[in-house]
Amino acid sequence: MLSKKLISYLNTLSAAEIRKLEKFIRSPYHNEIEKLSQFYAIIMPAFAKESLSIPSKKVIWQKLFPNKAYNDVKIRKMASLILHLAIEFKALELLKEQPTQKQILKLKAVSHPDLKTHIATFNRKFSEDKNVPNTALSHFYKYEFNIQNHRILEQKNDRKKLQKLENLKKAEKHLHIFFYVKKMSIIADTIGYQGFMNIPTEKTQDTAFLKALPESPYFNEPIIQVYYLILQMLFNPSEEKHFFSLKDWLDVNHTKFSKKQLKSYYSHLVNYGITHKINKGEESYYLHVFDVFKKMVSQQLIFDPFIDSNFYRNIISSGIKLHEFDYINDFIRNYSSLLPPDLQKNAETYNLARLFYAQKQYKKVLELLHNVELSNISYALGAKTILVGTYFALDEYRVLESHLLSFRIFILRNKLLAKNTKQGYLNFLKFTKTLTHLAPYDKKARNKLKKDVLNTKNLMVRHWLLEQINNY
Repeated sequence: MLSKKLISYLNTLSAAEIRKLEKFIRSPYHNEIEKLSQFYAIIMPAFAKESLSIPSKKVIWQKLFPNKAYNDVKIRKMASLILHLAIEFKALELLKEQPTQKQILKLKAVSHPDLKTHIATFNRKFSEDKNVPNTALSHFYKYEFNIQNHRILEQKNDRKKLQKLENLKKAEKHLHIFFYVKKMSIIADTIGYQGFMNIPTEKTQDTAFLKALPESPYFNEPIIQVYYLILQMLFNPSEEKHFFSLKDWLDVNHTKFSKKQLKSYYSHLVNYGITHKINKGEESYYLHVFDVFKKMVSQQLIFDPFIDSNFYRNIISSGIKLHEFDYINDFIRNYSSLLPPDLQKNAETYNLARLFYAQKQYKKVLELLHNVELSNISYALGAKTILVGTYFALDEYRVLESHLLSFRIFILRNKLLAKNTKQGYLNFLKFTKTLTHLAPYDKKARNKLKKDVLNTKNLMVRHWLLEQINNY
Protein backbone atom coordinates (compact mmCIF):
# COMPACT_ATOMS: atom_id res chain seq x y z
CA MET A 1 0.00 0.00 0.00
CA LEU A 2 1.16 3.54 -0.80
CA SER A 3 2.23 5.73 2.15
CA LYS A 4 -0.70 6.38 4.49
CA LYS A 5 0.70 9.82 5.31
CA LEU A 6 0.81 10.78 1.64
CA ILE A 7 -2.67 9.42 0.92
CA SER A 8 -4.25 11.16 3.91
CA TYR A 9 -2.61 14.48 3.02
CA LEU A 10 -3.54 14.43 -0.66
CA ASN A 11 -7.12 13.56 0.29
CA THR A 12 -7.37 16.93 2.06
CA LEU A 13 -6.60 18.84 -1.15
CA SER A 14 -9.28 19.85 -3.62
CA ALA A 15 -9.27 18.51 -7.19
CA ALA A 16 -8.05 21.93 -8.39
CA GLU A 17 -5.19 21.89 -5.87
CA ILE A 18 -4.24 18.35 -6.90
CA ARG A 19 -3.84 19.54 -10.50
CA LYS A 20 -1.92 22.68 -9.50
CA LEU A 21 0.39 20.54 -7.39
CA GLU A 22 1.43 18.68 -10.57
CA LYS A 23 2.70 21.97 -12.07
CA PHE A 24 4.48 22.72 -8.81
CA ILE A 25 6.28 19.35 -8.77
CA ARG A 26 7.19 19.62 -12.48
CA SER A 27 8.88 22.98 -11.85
CA PRO A 28 12.69 22.57 -11.68
CA TYR A 29 12.75 25.42 -9.16
CA HIS A 30 10.88 23.30 -6.62
CA ASN A 31 11.92 19.82 -7.71
CA GLU A 32 14.97 18.72 -9.70
CA ILE A 33 14.17 14.98 -9.61
CA GLU A 34 12.36 14.05 -12.82
CA LYS A 35 11.19 10.68 -11.44
CA LEU A 36 9.19 12.47 -8.73
CA SER A 37 7.23 14.29 -11.42
CA GLN A 38 6.52 10.95 -13.10
CA PHE A 39 5.60 9.39 -9.73
CA TYR A 40 3.04 12.11 -9.06
CA ALA A 41 1.61 11.91 -12.59
CA ILE A 42 0.89 8.21 -11.96
CA ILE A 43 -1.02 8.74 -8.70
CA MET A 44 -2.64 12.10 -9.49
CA PRO A 45 -5.79 10.77 -11.28
CA ALA A 46 -6.86 8.90 -8.13
CA PHE A 47 -6.86 12.12 -6.11
CA ALA A 48 -8.23 14.39 -8.86
CA LYS A 49 -11.43 12.28 -8.76
CA GLU A 50 -10.70 10.94 -12.24
CA SER A 51 -10.18 7.44 -10.87
CA LEU A 52 -11.21 5.58 -7.73
CA SER A 53 -8.20 3.31 -7.23
CA ILE A 54 -4.79 4.38 -5.90
CA PRO A 55 -1.94 2.49 -7.60
CA SER A 56 0.10 0.19 -5.35
CA LYS A 57 3.80 0.79 -4.73
CA LYS A 58 4.75 -2.11 -7.01
CA VAL A 59 2.59 -0.79 -9.85
CA ILE A 60 4.18 2.65 -9.51
CA TRP A 61 7.66 1.09 -9.43
CA GLN A 62 7.00 -0.95 -12.56
CA LYS A 63 5.98 2.18 -14.45
CA LEU A 64 8.95 4.20 -13.19
CA PHE A 65 11.63 1.51 -13.42
CA PRO A 66 10.35 -1.25 -15.76
CA ASN A 67 13.70 -3.04 -15.99
CA LYS A 68 14.74 -2.91 -12.34
CA ALA A 69 13.96 -5.13 -9.36
CA TYR A 70 11.47 -3.63 -6.91
CA ASN A 71 13.06 -1.56 -4.13
CA ASP A 72 10.60 -0.80 -1.31
CA VAL A 73 12.96 1.57 0.53
CA LYS A 74 13.41 3.71 -2.57
CA ILE A 75 9.70 3.89 -3.40
CA ARG A 76 8.88 4.87 0.20
CA LYS A 77 11.57 7.57 0.06
CA MET A 78 10.04 8.95 -3.13
CA ALA A 79 6.56 8.98 -1.53
CA SER A 80 8.04 10.89 1.41
CA LEU A 81 9.56 13.49 -0.95
CA ILE A 82 6.20 13.89 -2.72
CA LEU A 83 4.56 14.54 0.66
CA HIS A 84 7.22 17.14 1.48
CA LEU A 85 6.58 18.92 -1.82
CA ALA A 86 2.80 18.78 -1.33
CA ILE A 87 3.08 20.43 2.09
CA GLU A 88 5.43 23.09 0.71
CA PHE A 89 2.96 23.75 -2.13
CA LYS A 90 0.06 24.15 0.31
CA ALA A 91 2.11 26.51 2.49
CA LEU A 92 2.78 28.76 -0.53
CA GLU A 93 -0.89 28.64 -1.53
CA LEU A 94 -1.84 29.76 1.97
CA LEU A 95 0.71 32.58 1.76
CA LYS A 96 -1.15 33.90 -1.29
CA GLU A 97 -4.21 34.29 0.95
CA GLN A 98 -2.18 36.27 3.52
CA PRO A 99 -1.35 39.60 1.85
CA THR A 100 -0.03 41.09 5.09
CA GLN A 101 2.47 38.24 5.49
CA LYS A 102 3.60 38.71 1.88
CA GLN A 103 4.13 42.42 2.47
CA ILE A 104 6.20 41.74 5.58
CA LEU A 105 8.35 39.24 3.68
CA LYS A 106 8.88 41.80 0.92
CA LEU A 107 10.02 44.29 3.53
CA LYS A 108 12.52 41.74 4.82
CA ALA A 109 13.72 41.16 1.26
CA VAL A 110 14.88 44.80 1.03
CA SER A 111 16.00 45.14 4.66
CA HIS A 112 19.64 46.03 4.08
CA PRO A 113 21.52 49.29 4.83
CA ASP A 114 22.61 49.47 1.18
CA LEU A 115 19.01 49.33 -0.09
CA LYS A 116 17.69 52.64 1.29
CA THR A 117 16.06 53.61 -2.02
CA HIS A 118 14.28 50.24 -2.18
CA ILE A 119 13.04 50.66 1.40
CA ALA A 120 11.84 54.20 0.61
CA THR A 121 9.93 52.91 -2.44
CA PHE A 122 8.18 50.26 -0.36
CA ASN A 123 7.33 52.76 2.38
CA ARG A 124 5.71 55.10 -0.14
CA LYS A 125 3.77 52.20 -1.57
CA PHE A 126 2.48 51.19 1.89
CA SER A 127 1.47 54.77 2.65
CA GLU A 128 -0.55 54.95 -0.58
CA ASP A 129 -1.98 51.44 -0.40
CA LYS A 130 -5.72 51.54 0.31
CA ASN A 131 -5.99 47.75 0.60
CA VAL A 132 -4.47 47.57 4.07
CA PRO A 133 -5.94 45.02 6.47
CA ASN A 134 -9.01 45.93 8.50
CA THR A 135 -7.77 48.07 11.39
CA ALA A 136 -9.68 45.95 13.87
CA LEU A 137 -7.68 42.82 13.14
CA SER A 138 -4.94 41.87 15.54
CA HIS A 139 -2.50 41.10 12.73
CA PHE A 140 -2.89 44.63 11.41
CA TYR A 141 -0.91 45.80 14.42
CA LYS A 142 1.81 43.25 13.79
CA TYR A 143 1.82 44.40 10.17
CA GLU A 144 2.10 48.04 11.20
CA PHE A 145 4.87 47.22 13.68
CA ASN A 146 6.91 45.65 10.89
CA ILE A 147 6.34 48.60 8.59
CA GLN A 148 7.41 51.14 11.21
CA ASN A 149 10.39 49.00 12.14
CA HIS A 150 11.55 48.92 8.53
CA ARG A 151 11.04 52.64 8.12
CA ILE A 152 13.62 53.09 10.88
CA LEU A 153 16.15 51.42 8.53
CA GLU A 154 15.46 54.09 5.95
CA GLN A 155 16.08 56.83 8.49
CA LYS A 156 19.02 55.40 10.44
CA ASN A 157 21.56 57.58 8.55
CA ASP A 158 19.40 60.68 8.70
CA ARG A 159 19.72 62.17 12.20
CA LYS A 160 17.05 64.86 11.64
CA LYS A 161 14.42 62.28 10.73
CA LEU A 162 15.49 59.87 13.45
CA GLN A 163 15.36 62.54 16.17
CA LYS A 164 11.58 62.77 15.76
CA LEU A 165 11.29 59.12 16.91
CA GLU A 166 7.85 58.93 15.25
CA ASN A 167 8.43 55.54 13.74
CA LEU A 168 9.85 54.14 16.96
CA LYS A 169 6.78 55.33 18.85
CA LYS A 170 4.41 53.93 16.24
CA ALA A 171 6.25 50.60 16.24
CA GLU A 172 6.00 50.44 20.03
CA LYS A 173 2.27 51.27 19.97
CA HIS A 174 1.40 48.61 17.43
CA LEU A 175 3.52 45.98 19.16
CA HIS A 176 1.76 46.69 22.48
CA ILE A 177 -1.69 46.40 20.89
CA PHE A 178 -0.75 43.17 19.13
CA PHE A 179 0.50 41.75 22.44
CA TYR A 180 -2.68 42.75 24.31
CA VAL A 181 -4.95 41.29 21.65
CA LYS A 182 -3.11 37.98 21.40
CA LYS A 183 -2.97 37.64 25.19
CA MET A 184 -6.70 38.36 25.56
CA SER A 185 -7.68 36.03 22.72
CA ILE A 186 -5.68 33.19 24.31
CA ILE A 187 -7.29 33.86 27.71
CA ALA A 188 -10.77 33.95 26.14
CA ASP A 189 -10.22 30.70 24.23
CA THR A 190 -8.79 29.00 27.33
CA ILE A 191 -11.77 29.97 29.49
CA GLY A 192 -14.14 28.93 26.71
CA TYR A 193 -12.59 25.46 26.49
CA GLN A 194 -12.55 25.15 30.27
CA GLY A 195 -16.27 25.92 30.37
CA PHE A 196 -17.03 23.51 27.55
CA MET A 197 -15.03 20.71 29.22
CA ASN A 198 -16.26 21.62 32.72
CA ILE A 199 -12.75 22.33 34.05
CA PRO A 200 -12.35 24.83 36.94
CA THR A 201 -11.11 28.21 35.68
CA GLU A 202 -7.75 29.42 36.99
CA LYS A 203 -7.95 33.20 36.69
CA THR A 204 -5.91 34.89 39.45
CA GLN A 205 -3.22 36.40 37.23
CA ASP A 206 -5.57 36.97 34.31
CA THR A 207 -8.04 38.87 36.50
CA ALA A 208 -5.25 41.28 37.53
CA PHE A 209 -4.41 41.85 33.86
CA LEU A 210 -8.06 42.56 33.07
CA LYS A 211 -8.47 45.04 35.92
CA ALA A 212 -5.47 47.06 34.73
CA LEU A 213 -6.64 47.16 31.12
CA PRO A 214 -8.92 50.26 31.33
CA GLU A 215 -5.86 52.31 32.40
CA SER A 216 -3.98 51.31 29.25
CA PRO A 217 -3.44 54.11 26.66
CA TYR A 218 -4.68 51.63 24.05
CA PHE A 219 -8.00 50.81 25.74
CA ASN A 220 -10.03 52.81 23.18
CA GLU A 221 -8.93 50.57 20.32
CA PRO A 222 -12.07 48.66 19.19
CA ILE A 223 -10.32 45.29 19.23
CA ILE A 224 -9.14 45.89 22.80
CA GLN A 225 -12.66 46.88 23.86
CA VAL A 226 -14.34 43.84 22.34
CA TYR A 227 -11.97 41.43 24.05
CA TYR A 228 -12.36 43.30 27.32
CA LEU A 229 -16.14 42.77 27.08
CA ILE A 230 -15.66 39.10 26.17
CA LEU A 231 -13.40 38.53 29.16
CA GLN A 232 -15.75 40.36 31.51
CA MET A 233 -18.50 38.00 30.39
CA LEU A 234 -16.34 34.87 30.72
CA PHE A 235 -14.79 35.79 34.08
CA ASN A 236 -18.18 36.68 35.57
CA PRO A 237 -20.64 34.13 34.11
CA SER A 238 -23.21 34.73 36.88
CA GLU A 239 -23.50 38.43 35.89
CA GLU A 240 -25.52 38.24 32.68
CA LYS A 241 -25.25 42.01 32.12
CA HIS A 242 -21.88 41.37 30.45
CA PHE A 243 -23.53 39.11 27.87
CA PHE A 244 -25.93 41.88 26.87
CA SER A 245 -23.20 44.55 26.98
CA LEU A 246 -21.13 42.56 24.47
CA LYS A 247 -24.16 41.77 22.32
CA ASP A 248 -25.27 45.43 22.18
CA TRP A 249 -21.71 46.65 21.56
CA LEU A 250 -21.33 44.30 18.58
CA ASP A 251 -24.64 45.51 17.15
CA VAL A 252 -23.17 49.01 16.99
CA ASN A 253 -19.56 48.20 16.07
CA HIS A 254 -19.74 45.08 13.90
CA THR A 255 -18.69 46.99 10.76
CA LYS A 256 -15.24 47.58 12.28
CA PHE A 257 -14.29 43.91 12.10
CA SER A 258 -13.69 41.24 9.49
CA LYS A 259 -16.13 38.35 9.10
CA LYS A 260 -13.63 35.92 10.57
CA GLN A 261 -13.22 38.06 13.70
CA LEU A 262 -16.96 38.64 14.06
CA LYS A 263 -17.64 34.92 13.88
CA SER A 264 -15.24 34.41 16.78
CA TYR A 265 -16.86 37.15 18.90
CA TYR A 266 -20.42 36.00 18.25
CA SER A 267 -19.33 32.41 18.98
CA HIS A 268 -18.27 33.52 22.46
CA LEU A 269 -21.81 34.85 22.99
CA VAL A 270 -23.32 31.57 21.78
CA ASN A 271 -21.02 29.42 23.90
CA TYR A 272 -21.74 31.51 26.99
CA GLY A 273 -25.50 31.25 26.42
CA ILE A 274 -25.38 27.48 25.97
CA THR A 275 -22.74 26.57 28.59
CA HIS A 276 -23.65 28.95 31.41
CA LYS A 277 -27.39 29.39 30.88
CA ILE A 278 -29.21 26.83 28.72
CA ASN A 279 -27.28 23.82 30.02
CA LYS A 280 -28.07 24.98 33.57
CA GLY A 281 -31.81 25.13 32.94
CA GLU A 282 -32.31 28.76 31.88
CA GLU A 283 -34.24 28.02 28.71
CA SER A 284 -35.10 31.70 28.22
CA TYR A 285 -31.60 32.03 26.75
CA TYR A 286 -32.64 30.04 23.70
CA LEU A 287 -34.22 33.29 22.49
CA HIS A 288 -31.01 35.30 22.98
CA VAL A 289 -28.79 32.64 21.43
CA PHE A 290 -31.13 32.27 18.47
CA ASP A 291 -31.02 36.04 17.94
CA VAL A 292 -27.21 35.84 17.77
CA PHE A 293 -27.47 32.96 15.31
CA LYS A 294 -29.73 35.02 13.05
CA LYS A 295 -27.25 37.92 13.11
CA MET A 296 -24.49 35.53 12.06
CA VAL A 297 -26.63 34.26 9.17
CA SER A 298 -27.61 37.75 8.00
CA GLN A 299 -23.96 38.90 8.10
CA GLN A 300 -22.83 35.72 6.27
CA LEU A 301 -20.35 34.72 8.96
CA ILE A 302 -20.92 30.98 8.73
CA PHE A 303 -19.27 30.08 5.41
CA ASP A 304 -15.61 29.04 5.20
CA PRO A 305 -16.25 28.09 2.38
CA PHE A 306 -18.94 25.64 3.51
CA ILE A 307 -21.45 26.32 6.25
CA ASP A 308 -20.22 25.21 9.66
CA SER A 309 -22.03 21.90 10.37
CA ASN A 310 -22.19 22.52 14.14
CA PHE A 311 -23.68 25.94 13.58
CA TYR A 312 -26.17 24.47 11.08
CA ARG A 313 -27.31 21.87 13.62
CA ASN A 314 -27.48 24.28 16.58
CA ILE A 315 -29.52 26.97 14.83
CA ILE A 316 -32.07 24.36 13.75
CA SER A 317 -32.31 22.97 17.28
CA SER A 318 -32.74 26.46 18.76
CA GLY A 319 -35.31 27.50 16.15
CA ILE A 320 -37.39 24.35 16.61
CA LYS A 321 -37.27 24.85 20.38
CA LEU A 322 -38.64 28.39 19.91
CA HIS A 323 -41.24 27.30 17.29
CA GLU A 324 -39.55 29.52 14.67
CA PHE A 325 -40.81 27.07 12.08
CA ASP A 326 -40.98 29.36 9.02
CA TYR A 327 -37.46 30.64 9.58
CA ILE A 328 -36.07 27.14 10.08
CA ASN A 329 -37.89 25.78 7.02
CA ASP A 330 -36.30 28.53 4.87
CA PHE A 331 -32.93 28.02 6.54
CA ILE A 332 -32.86 24.27 5.83
CA ARG A 333 -33.94 24.67 2.22
CA ASN A 334 -31.60 27.62 1.51
CA TYR A 335 -28.45 26.51 3.33
CA SER A 336 -28.29 22.70 3.22
CA SER A 337 -26.68 22.91 -0.21
CA LEU A 338 -23.84 24.91 1.35
CA LEU A 339 -22.82 22.08 3.68
CA PRO A 340 -19.91 19.83 2.65
CA PRO A 341 -21.18 17.74 -0.31
CA ASP A 342 -21.14 14.43 1.58
CA LEU A 343 -23.48 15.84 4.27
CA GLN A 344 -26.01 17.77 2.18
CA LYS A 345 -28.62 15.10 1.42
CA ASN A 346 -28.53 13.52 4.89
CA ALA A 347 -28.69 16.86 6.64
CA GLU A 348 -31.62 18.24 4.65
CA THR A 349 -33.67 15.02 4.91
CA TYR A 350 -33.08 14.56 8.62
CA ASN A 351 -33.61 18.17 9.65
CA LEU A 352 -36.77 18.60 7.58
CA ALA A 353 -38.05 15.47 9.34
CA ARG A 354 -37.18 17.06 12.71
CA LEU A 355 -39.07 20.20 11.69
CA PHE A 356 -42.17 18.31 10.53
CA TYR A 357 -42.10 16.19 13.69
CA ALA A 358 -42.04 19.32 15.86
CA GLN A 359 -45.01 20.65 13.86
CA LYS A 360 -46.80 17.29 14.34
CA GLN A 361 -46.95 16.82 10.57
CA TYR A 362 -46.38 13.11 10.97
CA LYS A 363 -47.37 12.08 7.45
CA LYS A 364 -44.64 14.36 6.05
CA VAL A 365 -42.16 12.78 8.46
CA LEU A 366 -43.05 9.34 7.14
CA GLU A 367 -42.81 10.51 3.52
CA LEU A 368 -39.26 11.71 4.17
CA LEU A 369 -37.95 8.87 6.30
CA HIS A 370 -39.88 5.76 5.20
CA ASN A 371 -37.50 3.37 3.45
CA VAL A 372 -34.69 5.98 3.51
CA GLU A 373 -31.34 4.84 4.91
CA LEU A 374 -29.16 7.78 5.90
CA SER A 375 -25.46 7.05 5.44
CA ASN A 376 -24.26 9.31 8.26
CA ILE A 377 -24.49 7.37 11.54
CA SER A 378 -25.64 10.32 13.69
CA TYR A 379 -28.35 11.26 11.19
CA ALA A 380 -29.41 7.60 10.90
CA LEU A 381 -29.81 7.30 14.68
CA GLY A 382 -31.70 10.58 14.83
CA ALA A 383 -34.03 9.58 11.99
CA LYS A 384 -34.81 6.20 13.54
CA THR A 385 -35.54 7.92 16.86
CA ILE A 386 -37.90 10.38 15.16
CA LEU A 387 -39.74 7.43 13.59
CA VAL A 388 -40.21 5.93 17.07
CA GLY A 389 -41.96 9.13 18.18
CA THR A 390 -43.95 9.37 14.95
CA TYR A 391 -45.34 5.82 15.10
CA PHE A 392 -46.14 6.29 18.79
CA ALA A 393 -47.98 9.57 18.13
CA LEU A 394 -50.02 7.92 15.35
CA ASP A 395 -50.86 4.91 17.57
CA GLU A 396 -49.22 2.66 14.97
CA TYR A 397 -48.13 0.16 17.61
CA ARG A 398 -47.66 -2.85 15.32
CA VAL A 399 -45.45 -0.83 12.98
CA LEU A 400 -43.68 0.65 15.99
CA GLU A 401 -42.94 -2.81 17.41
CA SER A 402 -41.43 -3.89 14.10
CA HIS A 403 -39.41 -0.67 13.93
CA LEU A 404 -38.12 -1.15 17.49
CA LEU A 405 -36.86 -4.61 16.53
CA SER A 406 -35.08 -3.40 13.37
CA PHE A 407 -33.67 -0.41 15.29
CA ARG A 408 -32.26 -2.80 17.92
CA ILE A 409 -30.62 -4.97 15.25
CA PHE A 410 -29.13 -1.84 13.63
CA ILE A 411 -27.56 -0.80 16.95
CA LEU A 412 -26.19 -4.25 17.80
CA ARG A 413 -24.64 -4.75 14.36
CA ASN A 414 -23.15 -1.28 13.98
CA LYS A 415 -19.40 -1.36 14.64
CA LEU A 416 -19.03 2.45 14.64
CA LEU A 417 -21.02 2.98 17.84
CA ALA A 418 -19.25 3.15 21.19
CA LYS A 419 -20.33 0.65 23.81
CA ASN A 420 -21.93 3.32 26.04
CA THR A 421 -23.86 4.78 23.11
CA LYS A 422 -25.19 1.36 22.16
CA GLN A 423 -26.36 0.70 25.70
CA GLY A 424 -28.03 4.11 25.93
CA TYR A 425 -30.09 3.40 22.81
CA LEU A 426 -30.87 -0.18 23.85
CA ASN A 427 -32.24 1.14 27.15
CA PHE A 428 -34.33 3.67 25.22
CA LEU A 429 -35.81 0.91 23.04
CA LYS A 430 -36.51 -1.31 26.07
CA PHE A 431 -38.41 1.44 27.91
CA THR A 432 -40.30 2.42 24.74
CA LYS A 433 -41.48 -1.16 24.32
CA THR A 434 -42.63 -1.21 27.96
CA LEU A 435 -44.44 2.09 27.38
CA THR A 436 -46.37 0.70 24.39
CA HIS A 437 -47.68 -2.19 26.54
CA LEU A 438 -48.62 0.02 29.48
CA ALA A 439 -52.30 -0.16 30.42
CA PRO A 440 -53.86 3.35 30.34
CA TYR A 441 -55.16 3.21 33.91
CA ASP A 442 -52.34 1.28 35.54
CA LYS A 443 -50.97 4.10 37.67
CA LYS A 444 -48.67 1.80 39.61
CA ALA A 445 -46.98 0.47 36.45
CA ARG A 446 -46.66 3.99 35.07
CA ASN A 447 -44.98 5.27 38.25
CA LYS A 448 -42.59 2.33 38.25
CA LEU A 449 -41.64 2.99 34.63
CA LYS A 450 -41.06 6.68 35.38
CA LYS A 451 -38.85 5.77 38.34
CA ASP A 452 -36.83 3.32 36.21
CA VAL A 453 -36.37 5.96 33.47
CA LEU A 454 -35.19 8.55 36.00
CA ASN A 455 -32.81 6.14 37.73
CA THR A 456 -31.17 4.74 34.59
CA LYS A 457 -27.92 6.64 34.08
CA ASN A 458 -27.17 5.59 30.51
CA LEU A 459 -30.33 6.43 28.59
CA MET A 460 -30.90 8.19 25.27
CA VAL A 461 -33.94 10.41 24.62
CA ARG A 462 -34.91 10.41 28.29
CA HIS A 463 -36.92 13.64 27.91
CA TRP A 464 -39.22 12.06 25.30
CA LEU A 465 -39.90 9.01 27.46
CA LEU A 466 -40.75 11.16 30.49
CA GLU A 467 -43.02 13.35 28.39
CA GLN A 468 -44.96 10.34 27.10
CA ILE A 469 -45.22 8.76 30.58
CA ASN A 470 -46.53 12.01 32.09
CA ASN A 471 -49.06 12.40 29.28
CA TYR A 472 -50.20 8.75 29.31
